[in-house]
Amino acid sequence: MSTMAEFERLARAHDMAGIESARSEVGPDHVPQLAGLYWTLPDWISRVLVADLLAGRSHPAADEVLRDVLRAPLTGHWKDDWIDIVKIGALGHLDEEHADRQSRYFSDREALHRAVEETLARLGLSLDAQPQPQPQPEAGLPAAAHPLPEDPEAALAEAAKTGRLEDVRRLLAGGVSPHITHDSDPLLLVALRSGQAAVALALLQAGADAKARRATGGQSALGWAAFFGCTDVVEDLLRRGAPVNAVDQYGQPPLSNAAANGHAETVRALLRAGADPLAQWNSAPVVLADGTETVTRRCVLQSAVRGGRVEIVDLLLAAGAQRDADAALQTACVEGSAAVVRRLLAAGADAGGTGSGPTPLMRAAGRGLTAMVRALLEAGADPTAVRGGRTAQQYAKGARAEQIRALLATARPSAPGDGASPTGVGGH
Repeated sequence: MSTMAEFERLARAHDMAGIESARSEVGPDHVPQLAGLYWTLPDWISRVLVADLLAGRSHPAADEVLRDVLRAPLTGHWKDDWIDIVKIGALGHLDEEHADRQSRYFSDREALHRAVEETLARLGLSLDAQPQPQPQPEAGLPAAAHPLPEDPEAALAEAAKTGRLEDVRRLLAGGVSPHITHDSDPLLLVALRSGQAAVALALLQAGADAKARRATGGQSALGWAAFFGCTDVVEDLLRRGAPVNAVDQYGQPPLSNAAANGHAETVRALLRAGADPLAQWNSAPVVLADGTETVTRRCVLQSAVRGGRVEIVDLLLAAGAQRDADAALQTACVEGSAAVVRRLLAAGADAGGTGSGPTPLMRAAGRGLTAMVRALLEAGADPTAVRGGRTAQQYAKGARAEQIRALLATARPSAPGDGASPTGVGGH
């Protein structure tokens, strides 16, 4: 089977894993063919998968596809996550401002959907269809008319997991314990892992243990509440004695969960309660090609960078996290935004980077973000630095690669604070 025939087969079969594996096989000659295929496909999921293969490809036909795929409607099921991810890539392909915000969009889907609507309006387009309303459950009988089910504990666990608050209250009022476990996890964790804040508050009011942890992984109730940005639950857990710096099996604290997912109010609540902005931990082990395992040291400020919210970076820096600015800068150049990079540079991060790996400038060039490249050059990053035999120019890729190479070629190194911008950088 030819490569193009395989691409078409994967798209029509909605084989998302296959499409993900096939990205590396897309060559320049495939781009116009894939664009042509896109317009022949009968459904949006198939089109989304083809658009995924075209993101980052510099070609007018790819641009046209990536404008159109923004029209894809959400479906109301799990495939929406894939549609959103492809739209994030499409926005970044079409506009550097959106490429700069990609980490924000991953953690804040409402912001993504607003950006999609604004872009479509500017293009004179609209979503193909509005999502169908979710069916509403029929109104139930008064609680007194509902006898307890045959297995009340299983019923309570299912109600907690799916957010049926009235059923949870009825079962608790009927005498079912809030201390039961489901699949070895405390019921409070069952609710919080599903993001059910109102249910969690009801369980806490009924006496659930605020210090509860998962049986595997050691994640705390506070950690999950922080992950979903359930600030009311976080504050209630803290009032009931939950340790603010309780860590999971890798040492990651709740503050990191809130920061990584863009929840500024939750970050504030945790910092007020004494959360440590300088907490560090080792990442989960990664198995290398030779079979050995490696871990990476992480910090809360890096988590904030991944969350994409400048506001949270500012909160942590104000709380004393400047020590970790260098590590966070490296992460920001891979996953963050130019605004975050500027904040970290202002906090004293080394524009040239630390260690022997790629410099921040190389990482920014590899993402194709001219604003980030410009910020680093203005802070004194050396455009001629060599790592592993390559310069930042050789790292540049994506739709704006030539623009970045030109910017690097006309720049000269300058010491931070010397009052001079690199040649061709800045508008002064």
